[in-house]
Amino acid sequence: MERNIDRRTALKLGGAATVAAVAGCSNPLSSGGDGSGAGSYSQYLAAQDNQVFFAYADFQALEELDQGNQDGGSGGQMPNLEDPMLAPATGVFLIAFSAGFQLGALGLGGLLQTDGESELSSSGEEVLIANSALVVAGEMDTDEINSTLTESSDQSFKTQYEQTGETGGYSIYEPAESSASGSNASVVAVNGSELISAQSQSNIEVVIDAIDGSGRAADEFDEFNWLLDNGGNGVLALGGYGPDGYSSPGSDSGSGGSDSGFDFVNSSGGFVGSMSFDGDNLNSVIAASSDEITEDNQDSIESEFQSDRTDVSVDFKGNGRFVAEATYSRDVLQGSSDSS
Repeated sequence: MERNIDRRTALKLGGAATVAAVAGCSNPLSSGGDGSGAGSYSQYLAAQDNQVFFAYADFQALEELDQGNQDGGSGGQMPNLEDPMLAPATGVFLIAFSAGFQLGALGLGGLLQTDGESELSSSGEEVLIANSALVVAGEMDTDEINSTLTESSDQSFKTQYEQTGETGGYSIYEPAESSASGSNASVVAVNGSELISAQSQSNIEVVIDAIDGSGRAADEFDEFNWLLDNGGNGVLALGGYGPDGYSSPGSDSGSGGSDSGFDFVNSSGGFVGSMSFDGDNLNSVIAASSDEITEDNQDSIESEFQSDRTDVSVDFKGNGRFVAEATYSRDVLQGSSDSS
């Protein structure tokens, strides 16, 4: 049974740096449902601690990123993502780390397997970080998942689980008392179309409640709903929002501001950006909302978004909002041996 995501899969998800990290650890989200804004992945996004953060990837669509790499064209190098309009692509690094370590510890790395056939009949098609939870959506053979989670293993990184209950149509698994790695292991929820993993059952239940329509961030925050509608449609997406700013999982920014990397989203609001493919082109859209977006700093914002690789349009909508758009050659996400 595979324990790790294979090298090419990790390359697609996050580049050479992520390969090193992952290798050291021996109903799909965007269709159906009634989620507001960017397809139905928003149905998984709950407001927690007066904020929301997410990173999303349509894993099947990431096959697009592998074209041109079959002959080693990328040289195993990281793509240059310095352009602000390429920010949505950085979400796959977060996803790769989270999925690589968590699925490996579950013995379910084969859910996201592309090099050769997986031994699993279950398969993931789309991946989402929803605040502090990991959601893998696709086709889940619940008997197979149960067998894999509960089997014992002498491999140090594999945690043995036991089913401890059910909630909202999901089977809940927690580390077995006999598992040596149980104290640091995740809690897991599984049904026929999703696997949800988080450090606590309460964080899983927040996601399940959102699926059922309770506490969704798009309902709690009108501005976040606007951000999703204007910036969240694509095969890759990244974003966060909070009235007083937001922080991504594991960051040090706390509750006193944002860690978006954008100067205009420091103490309030947030952004949602996404990417989609169109033939040889990659289209990027970023929507932002903040009290710090004013008429006085429009010139500096436009300057921040300019690129020497493409034209970027920034459309200020008033009320502290703007939408930026750019089109790149699709090979902008291919690694190269230089930084250009």
